[in-house]
Amino acid sequence: MPLLTPLRGVATRSRHLLRRKLRQTNRLSRKSLPMALLLGGAALVALVSLGFAYLADLALEWNREWVGRAGWLALLMLPCALAALRWATLRFAPNAAGSGIPQVIGALSLPPGPSQRSLVSLAQVLWKIPLAFFGMLAGASIGREGPSVQVGAAVMLAWGDFWKRRGLQLRGFHANELLAAGAAGGLAAAFNAPLAGVIFAIEELGRGT
Repeated sequence: MPLLTPLRGVATRSRHLLRRKLRQTNRLSRKSLPMALLLGGAALVALVSLGFAYLADLALEWNREWVGRAGWLALLMLPCALAALRWATLRFAPNAAGSGIPQVIGALSLPPGPSQRSLVSLAQVLWKIPLAFFGMLAGASIGREGPSVQVGAAVMLAWGDFWKRRGLQLRGFHANELLAAGAAGGLAAAFNAPLAGVIFAIEELGRGT
């Protein structure tokens, strides 16, 4: 019996230590999962932005080639292409018109809801990529910077909604934070300026506090 008493004490201390470690592990997992999901969304924004940058460079290269071969064709092709692109934008993606940055700033100034999401709807914003591609291919003086900001914001917001519907909500990251993070990622990728993306996110999040 005298030998069992120290053994029971060691067993009790081991159980308490194991419970404490399990609680710490659970707390760590609850914190690390939202962060891992957020980093996954950031990686997705980066991939979309890089893909868009590749398409933009390809469109400009093709534009230089066909203009170099038959420059007079621009007099016919550019007006017709701009008219067709305007019709497609108004018909399928009216909130994808313009550069995209005003839509993101407008969405950040609105409370979470349908009005906010309509400005950065993924279904509409994804139209911006082919529309911008064909615009640059035709010779329109547009760039990929503004569209990258809007697409980045929409992708990140849709990523958060995707996991929220599956019961894995990004705790601590609300709609405005996701919008600002996605827009900052798109801005950094488009301009190759990471600090500009960080400053944009800080400005927009600070404005809402």
